[in-house]
Amino acid sequence: MAERARRIALLGPPEVTESAEDLAETMQQDVDATAKFIEAAEIGHSAMGERPADIAAVQAATNDFQERTGQLQELLATAYEHGESVDGHPLLSEVLESADRHRAASQKALGDLQANSDQLSALLDQASEMVDLLKRNQAARELSREQFTTAVRKALGTPPLHEG
Repeated sequence: MAERARRIALLGPPEVTESAEDLAETMQQDVDATAKFIEAAEIGHSAMGERPADIAAVQAATNDFQERTGQLQELLATAYEHGESVDGHPLLSEVLESADRHRAASQKALGDLQANSDQLSALLDQASEMVDLLKRNQAARELSREQFTTAVRKALGTPPLHEG
């Protein structure tokens, strides 16, 4: 398109040249914006893949915690029936350790999900900016095409200047 604009500049009046150059410029902006977005999308996708949320670890920690709390409920019921104390019972520390593992796995997964969400949000912002640019350039191209067509028609309809 830039080459066409250069050739038009050699043949036509300034209005035709300016319109052709405007068309070429907005088309190049579209190409540049699209390439930049594709690059950002590839980087964003790669970054999200580097930090997957370990849902399996959360599920395993949840299952373990549920199993331990079930055992604790049984222990407490039995101790209550027999009037016994559970102070110092090893299951108490196992339940606390299980709760800590569950909390740690959940917090890590939540952090990973938040990081991925932030990455996706930034990518969506870039996509929105690109769409806005493409829409503006499309409108500008329509105007440039109209100006180009009008200028060409005017140039073609104007008789050549005679040198006297």
